Amino acid sequence: MEEVANQGNLAAIDEWVAPDCVEHEEIPPQAPSGREAVRFFFTQWREGFPDGQVTWEKLIAEDDLVVGYAVWQGMHRGEFMGMLPSGRRVTFHAIDIVRIADGKIVEHWGVADNLAWMQQIGAIPVPGQGGS
Repeated sequence: MEEVANQGNLAAIDEWVAPDCVEHEEIPPQAPSGREAVRFFFTQWREGFPDGQVTWEKLIAEDDLVVGYAVWQGMHRGEFMGMLPSGRRVTFHAIDIVRIADGKIVEHWGVADNLAWMQQIGAIPVPGQGGS
């Protein structure tokens, strides 16, 4: 999935993700379901952070599950999930779990440090910095 996140090769989603993939991560209400939910997220990611890079620091596989710990980085230059570009660089961490069947991702669970990147782009104030 690095070629999707880092290079914007959204066509690779068809190769790696089952059409009826179940997404357990919170996604916006307007997002489609299945494989198209994955495409929706990465389209948003590439538009919001065109230079965005994901580095997998840890990968663990057991049976049909793969767990990854990743660092996401990029300059917020475009709209992302409804948030206008801030021109600020973000770095945040995420943990993803995928279940594989017949060589494709059929389920995904993900938890990202959304507070970190939202504070870094200025969408949420950092306690003790400015404001009243």
